[in-house]
Amino acid sequence: MKWQGRCCRFATGIHIQHTIKNQSRNEQVKIVAKIDSKTVRFVRNDTLEDLNPAYRGNIYRAGQYYNSLEFEPQATKEVLRWMLSVNPQRKEKRMDSFRLECRDCSRQLQMDIDQVIWLGHASFFISLNGVRILTDPCFGKILTTQRRVALPCAADSLTKIDVVLISHNHRDHLDIPSLKRIAAQNPNCIVLTPLGFERLLQKNGLHRFLTAGWYQRFDCVVPRDISICLLPANHWSKRNGPDYNTMLWGGFWIQRHDRSVFFAGDTAAGDHFTEIRQVMGKPSVALMPIGAYKPEYLMKRHHLNPEDAIVAANQLGAQTLIPMHYGTYDLSDEPPGEPIRWFRKLIGEGRLDGKAAELAVGQQYLLT
Repeated sequence: MKWQGRCCRFATGIHIQHTIKNQSRNEQVKIVAKIDSKTVRFVRNDTLEDLNPAYRGNIYRAGQYYNSLEFEPQATKEVLRWMLSVNPQRKEKRMDSFRLECRDCSRQLQMDIDQVIWLGHASFFISLNGVRILTDPCFGKILTTQRRVALPCAADSLTKIDVVLISHNHRDHLDIPSLKRIAAQNPNCIVLTPLGFERLLQKNGLHRFLTAGWYQRFDCVVPRDISICLLPANHWSKRNGPDYNTMLWGGFWIQRHDRSVFFAGDTAAGDHFTEIRQVMGKPSVALMPIGAYKPEYLMKRHHLNPEDAIVAANQLGAQTLIPMHYGTYDLSDEPPGEPIRWFRKLIGEGRLDGKAAELAVGQQYLLT
């Protein structure tokens, strides 16, 4: 059975019984077990400021983090089903000639202005009040999956970086060769991650880092009046062997005065977007994933589709939505151009409360 090119990030493990309730796009996972609250710890970085007094801390039990007190087993059955099945859109996917436009951004990277530049997938260059930030740098192939669009600048030109944000440990977001390259070129930069990354980073020679739990501010790590906070995401983590959910996941909020950028990382739909708005306010810009959503029986638990992303942006009250996480890597069953075509259709129907800014790879968006 052919399944080459399908997402290599999903790994199998012990299957815990659960049931699936099919409701077309609203297919829901019905969990039959809950975590024993007596064995749960609520954890955080005790040295950092908490922004949400009502939040007890991240749910942690037996070495693993959880989105909620509902127990979500590894999707072993669904992964095997996907690996052993034929993509119903395989012909459409093969015939789809969509390619992301790529623009050289070498000159824009040197500008001392408030801006966002998409580098492809979930990688962005963000400059705010002179602080230079990278999100989830991933510059080449991930395992055997090649980039479908070039990096819009020479990797050597990514200098004077102050901060690198890592949303979670999946290989299309945490690429160790890319991260080590950035650290070597920028020895004073600091890596900010969710809880649990200490051992992985130190093992790879990365010693300037700080970890946080959800709704915590990374105090005193960046200059010039910039605030960076870790926020919730509905996702999971795994890299190797028995490390399922041993490292936390999340999104980031970057702010200076009245300008703010929300970077969602990877996430499924949920009420956490409404809660983020209640705690943090409305972001100026939301960087939201729109791809890697098929097959739905597997991906809906972990990712947003274009409709989900627009709903999430409306929940956040975002002034501008910039789509990401499509077209750069082939990680799922939908054709490469389907996410952005669907997104454009929904924007044309007036489904987004704010504005949309579709970027080419390497294109600059000014934060004004």
